[in-house]
Amino acid sequence: MAVYRLSEETALRLEKDGVRALHSAQPSGNEHSTNPYGSWEATPGRIDIEKNGSGATHTVYGLYALGGCSGEGETDTNYHTRDMREALKRGGSYYQVSRNEEGIFVIVPSRRLAAYYYWG
Repeated sequence: MAVYRLSEETALRLEKDGVRALHSAQPSGNEHSTNPYGSWEATPGRIDIEKNGSGATHTVYGLYALGGCSGEGETDTNYHTRDMREALKRGGSYYQVSRNEEGIFVIVPSRRLAAYYYWG
C-alpha cells in the first residue's frame, strides 16, 4: 500500500478533464505480463465498498489492503483510509484494477490523493 499527494496542477486537470486525462497518461506498470491493469474507470463503477468481499456482485481483493494489511490504518490519518472509502462510494474519482483483482490504483482529485493497494 502507498498513498501519494497529487500536485495541485494534476488534481485540477483531473477535475477538469475527468477520466480522459488518465487515458492520455502512461499506462500503469504490470507486476507480471499475465496480470495487466485494465482501463481507468470513474467511481463508484463496479465497486461496492460496503459489501466488497461479502455480498457484492464484484469483489476487488486489492481493497482488503485499505488501511494497511494489519488494518491499523483504519484509524491512522496518514493512510487516508476514510478519504479513500468515501471517494469509492461517489463520483469524481478514478480507479484501475489488475486482471486478478489483487491490485488497484485509486485517484481522488478533490483530496489531491493517489493510492495503490495490493492484496495477494
